[in-house]
Amino acid sequence: MHPAKLSLLPDQSSATPPIHADRRGAERQVAMLRLAKIKSGEREGWALVKNLSISGMMLVVHPEFRLERHVTVLLSEDKPLMGEVRWRQQSSVGIHFPKPVDVEGILSGASEKKNRLIWRAPRIQMRHPIVLHTGSKKVAAYICDISPTGLCVETHEHFEQGRKLTLTVPNLDELVGYVRWQTGARTGISLESRLPIDELMCWLSIHYEAQMTGKADKRRKSHQVLTAPAADAAACPDAYHVVGYDDLGRAIPVAVLESAKLALTCVAACARLFDRVAITNSSGVEWPLIVVMQHRTEELVRER
Repeated sequence: MHPAKLSLLPDQSSATPPIHADRRGAERQVAMLRLAKIKSGEREGWALVKNLSISGMMLVVHPEFRLERHVTVLLSEDKPLMGEVRWRQQSSVGIHFPKPVDVEGILSGASEKKNRLIWRAPRIQMRHPIVLHTGSKKVAAYICDISPTGLCVETHEHFEQGRKLTLTVPNLDELVGYVRWQTGARTGISLESRLPIDELMCWLSIHYEAQMTGKADKRRKSHQVLTAPAADAAACPDAYHVVGYDDLGRAIPVAVLESAKLALTCVAACARLFDRVAITNSSGVEWPLIVVMQHRTEELVRER
């Protein structure tokens, strides 16, 4: 039996519960199932708004997506709702607003925009390596933003409109998409199949955790000078930097991980995406694979 998966996609067949006429005033809640963007610190993701009142809201957020104390929720890009996380139970999150909000204005504005334009899920801004395959050619690129139905990538490679591409992203399944537009170094790609939001949220969680680990490692190492690989081999580092190399020898950062186990797993997962994958320290000095395997053995001993 497979474990139940959290789904953040609104069920269009579900009817919105009726709002009783006597539920007025400050405590009146509007029940809904509406997808929104959520920002917390440097993280961006999606949440499902379950109910909204003038004093707060209840959200469904992937349990692995970390939230800080203060968050911003966007039902539409022009009307951010800022609040404080008051409680969290697995995927359910309670948000309190510092001052009352205009619920009717927020919902009517979002509905008008949805009716006026073709609605699409909010896009998440980020920078993440990706490899585009066109025929036998591999093209290194970076994701600029992503949604369940498409993404924008940064690459200097030219593609004609309608070109079919195979996309490989570390920690995501292989994707298929079509070029819709290209402006300068940016290319818009629509996906052949919609990505489940819960899967994307799990992937975003890994991306942000690796990003935070890398920044913390740089701060710790900024005052140190590492002279040679032999000096590092004596002890396990604070972080392992996984780097992929394309067919032109260009380095593409993949992830910054805190254990040898995660680093070796990431290398195995990325091996088919690049011509070569390496593990380096924070100064860019490459670790011999045998040394990383020794570090993994030491981790196993400590775990016991």
